[in-house]
Amino acid sequence: MKFTTLIVTLVLCFAGFAQQPETVYGFAKERKEESWYQTQLQLWKKETEKDPANANAWYNYYRAGRALRILSQDDAKWKEYDDLCHKIVEDCYAKNPATFEANHMKWMEGGHKSEVFVFLKKAYEINPNDSRAYEDLATYYELTGNKTEYSKSCKLMYTANVMPAPLLNWGYNMLAEVDQNAVLFTAGDNDTYAAWVIQEAKNFRKDVRIVNLSLMLINDYRNKLLKDLGLPPLDVDMESSKTQEEFNEARKKIMDHFIANNKKRPVYIAVSAIHNIEEFTDIKEQLYLTGLCYKYASEAFDNVSIVVRNFEHRYLLDHLKMTFSHSIGEQIIQHINGCYVPAMMVLYQHYKDSEQTAKLKELESLLLSVSELSGQLDAVKSTLEIPNKSTN
Repeated sequence: MKFTTLIVTLVLCFAGFAQQPETVYGFAKERKEESWYQTQLQLWKKETEKDPANANAWYNYYRAGRALRILSQDDAKWKEYDDLCHKIVEDCYAKNPATFEANHMKWMEGGHKSEVFVFLKKAYEINPNDSRAYEDLATYYELTGNKTEYSKSCKLMYTANVMPAPLLNWGYNMLAEVDQNAVLFTAGDNDTYAAWVIQEAKNFRKDVRIVNLSLMLINDYRNKLLKDLGLPPLDVDMESSKTQEEFNEARKKIMDHFIANNKKRPVYIAVSAIHNIEEFTDIKEQLYLTGLCYKYASEAFDNVSIVVRNFEHRYLLDHLKMTFSHSIGEQIIQHINGCYVPAMMVLYQHYKDSEQTAKLKELESLLLSVSELSGQLDAVKSTLEIPNKSTN
């Protein structure tokens, strides 16, 4: 009987432990199942009810709701979480107006617009050491053309270890790959911030202009960007798009304009951004894989030799073999490391065709390891006809 009681007690203890609130990170750092966010939403809601002055609880409550809003599959569900997010932010700010969290949430929920920058600025002033504001500060100052504060924010991201080392390696390798004075198109937080931070913190390849495809859709920023690059203006108003078709057509016009008028600077699209390009442009046939990027070219060139050069002479790749640090969202890093796989497959075929046996063997081990962690192992083995064997 006592033994049974002990088992029941242990089960109840572990069940209670499993229902503890956990820190909710943005998708760029960590991505969980929808059910996890639903659980965290309720757990953090209870924390705010127990202590309305707990700004951290409100922040995680909001983060869970924000994630669920993004994951919503229908308009009604999206509206439900959108209303909830607005309410969380307003309730938190009403109770905790002098906290970092309340002001940062006001900025995030305000759509990162200039008129709500006052809240981001206040959040930073309340706690300059809270790294959660650094990425937003860098983005805002990039959008507004404040180069001094932009550089400062990127350096803060570096010194605060906001980004895991493998992401910075990735940013370095992308920049190392491209031609002088290139324009490099990126798509999301990780590929953009990684390159920004390396440029500013390491003073590396500052000749390259990094263009985030999402930021490029902002009218004022795009007009300034076109002017900075010496390109003619473009009369496209993204905010007037009423349907998805109109939005996609406007994006296509913008990208076509950059490509057609950019005669002096080489154009590259990061592997991580290629799906964004393929969705709304017709330039796929003019894109050539060179490593971690695709280079746009009106005429074919020997891109395989460029892939070889990058892997053998320009990239720093030790982080793919072994890392000696741990960070939030290891799965995100493994997915991002998968960006190396397409070019590694090209390199593998080159070594095989040219009978470079030693290099082929070394690359095969790395390719199988990276592709297994990034979920591409079966496709790699099938495409390259690699026999089944242990990847250990």
